[in-house]
Amino acid sequence: MTRSRTPIPGYYKHPSSSAWNNGCGCEPCLAYRRRKEKLRKIYGPTLVAARPVVDRIEGLVAEGFSRMAIADAAGISRRNLVQGLFVGRKRLRKSTADALMGLTRADIIRKTAPVALIPCVGASRRLQALMRMGWRMQDIAETRADYYRINSIRTQRHGRVTAESHLYVADLYDKYSMREGPSKTNRTKAAKYGYAPPLAWDDIDDPNATPQTGHDPSRAKWREGFTTASAAFIARVETLIDQGYTVPQVCAETGCTIQAIRLRFRRHAPDHPLRPLLAQPITDRRKTA
Repeated sequence: MTRSRTPIPGYYKHPSSSAWNNGCGCEPCLAYRRRKEKLRKIYGPTLVAARPVVDRIEGLVAEGFSRMAIADAAGISRRNLVQGLFVGRKRLRKSTADALMGLTRADIIRKTAPVALIPCVGASRRLQALMRMGWRMQDIAETRADYYRINSIRTQRHGRVTAESHLYVADLYDKYSMREGPSKTNRTKAAKYGYAPPLAWDDIDDPNATPQTGHDPSRAKWREGFTTASAAFIARVETLIDQGYTVPQVCAETGCTIQAIRLRFRRHAPDHPLRPLLAQPITDRRKTA
């Protein structure tokens, strides 16, 4: 392209990229271009690929974060995200891409507006962990309204909560998570439901994280978990039957009625092969040699 040494006519500002791209080679545009090339060599390109940024945004939206919350946390215009202007673009400003790629879940929760909706996973896990420590929701809630609010969050009645509610639960978690609660019943019930204690989580806000509890989920036989005591009891019944004990002798050996044994098998091992035998009418068959 042949460039004019004098400013080209038209609605161009000198110096500017638009004037340079349209063939202007005046001294101001030439100095501007040289300065821009020098800065690019020092700081790298000003535009980067948009696809990784779009994938990052779509991942956060799929987790439950709103586009407005993401834009507020990154410090960029809401219009670009709310209207989806990034979709279809091949390149973005490097500053915008860095701001979005560097976002964490904690940043979004902390910097967004109090009424913005965010996923309830982190808040729900925190309340479940407090229940596992022995805390009742009525013990930690400041008012009756707070009790109903955090109880609905614990059970994940809704998929998302406001940032204000999440921060309220996070404050309760920081206050009570390292202290033993007064309710032994709640600790037993939380363990039965499969709630993880606070120290079992590496990243409690990550929806893909799993607690490090040492529990094998493949052994779970019903919705609220397969307790160790029930597993040991069922294993003992299996051993006695294998040794030739009759059902009445198993009841005498374990100290349980046949109704209690049937109930435990029905709850914790509904597909166990011994259930048909236990369901039969009891006959006084002697132990065979």
